[in-house]
Formats: sequence, structure tokens, C-alpha cells
Amino acid sequence: MSVLRRAHARVSDAAADPDSVSRQFFLVTVLGGLSLVITWVVTVVLTEAVGLDERISYPIALVTSSTVNFFTVRTWVFTSSDGTLLRQAAKFGVSIVGFRIAELAVFTAAVSAGAHYQVALVVISVASYFAKFLVAKFVVFGGRGRGREGSA
Repeated sequence: MSVLRRAHARVSDAAADPDSVSRQFFLVTVLGGLSLVITWVVTVVLTEAVGLDERISYPIALVTSSTVNFFTVRTWVFTSSDGTLLRQAAKFGVSIVGFRIAELAVFTAAVSAGAHYQVALVVISVASYFAKFLVAKFVVFGGRGRGREGSA
């Protein structure tokens, strides 16, 4: 078997395994991108079209994107993970509040210091991404992927 075929087989095996960290990371990355787009669009629309101060529109966008992110990650990445919806939602809520408080503090400081709010959005979102994946995988959803039976 050629090197390319073996490599393709490994990638295919990882993609098919619901507990594959690379598969989970890929899906969380895609869904994180969706959350980034939601955060960005809601913030920009509320700031530019509605006329809200960006320090008000950004928290509204964070709540919106966090809610969408919880349900999409639970549905497509860690569907059969340990715990009930309420337990997972509580863990997610506590973890995300911690992340969001830190993100909001940095965002407010950056904007107050003269940074453009859209630049601050990107830098903050990228900076907290890896920690959020680890917390979601090991704390909120117990590390399991889609393939195992579990509580809904």
C-alpha cells in the first residue's frame, strides 16, 4: 500500500471515529467559526444598523452565539456524552460565563484603549478557542463523541 493510501486510510479512520480528537476538534472548529460569524454579524448589525454602543451589542452577540454553540456542539460533536441536557447546560453556562467575563473585560479594555472593535473581536475569539475546546471536551461533555449511547 502506498504512503498516500495509508495516510488516507488513517485520516478516514479518524474521521469515522466519533471519539477521535482530530474529528471532534475539526467539528468544533467549524462550529466555532459559525459562532464567530454570529458574534461578528450580531455585533456589527446592532452597532452599525441599530446604533447601539459596541459595549452593549457585543454582550448581546455573545449570549446569542453561546446559545447556538452549546446546542450545535451537543448535537453534532458530543451527542451522547455523559449527563443530562440540564447538567451539561449548567456546566457549559458556568464555563462560558467565565470565558465571556474574561473576553468582555479584554474587549472593553481594548476598545477603551482605542482598538477597533472588529479587530478586538477576532483577537479575543482566537485567543480563547483552544481552552474552550478542552473545557467542552473534558468538563462539559465528558470527553465522549457521537457514537456512544448516553443520556439525552
